[in-house]
This record gives sequence, C-alpha cells and structure tokens, in this order.
Amino acid sequence: MNKILTLAVLLFSSGWALSQVEGPVMDDQRIVTDSISYQIKASSAGILVFDIAVDNNGNVTSCTLNRDSSTHKSMKSAYEAKNRILMNLKFEKGTKFPVHHQGRVIITAQ
Repeated sequence: MNKILTLAVLLFSSGWALSQVEGPVMDDQRIVTDSISYQIKASSAGILVFDIAVDNNGNVTSCTLNRDSSTHKSMKSAYEAKNRILMNLKFEKGTKFPVHHQGRVIITAQ
C-alpha cells in the first residue's frame, strides 16, 4: 500500500511540474534537462506567463512576458522569473527540433 501511495505522489508531482512548461516544446517531447522552481515569492498571488524560444543546444534564447495571459503585474517578480528562465532552464539538445523551438513557461507568484 505504501508503494502505491508513493508512486501516486511521484506521478502527480512530476505531472504538475511538467505542466508548467507547455506548447510545441513539450508537444514534441523535448526533455527538460535542467529544471527551475516554478514558484516565486511575491507580495500578491498570480501567474506570470512567458513565451520562450529554445535553440538546438537546449538554451532558452528568448523569453518574453505574455502580459495578456499573466495575472500577476509586478515587474520586479517578472524580471526575477525571466532571469531564472534564461539563466537556468535547459532543454534536451538536438537538431531534430526546430531552430527556434517555441514554448510557454508558467511561474506561480505566491
């Protein structure tokens, strides 16, 4: 019984983390090799949505705040989240993916 419970928790938590990255980059099953925390401390709650582009080396080369999809309006939090994505989020390398592979990252502000 403990094994089933542990497996259920692992599956639920890994699925939740993967849902923070979406779009073609995930549709094409590109693996996240270096993940980030998808939560940020802030004075008010909301989400920050970023449109990203990933190169063939797996680096995030473009990260733009999607103001229409975001509910959190703090620019300080947006800058912090953007830098976290650009500096630390890495994907699987490969030439089988588009040169500017598109995706979306959702950061939760709490």
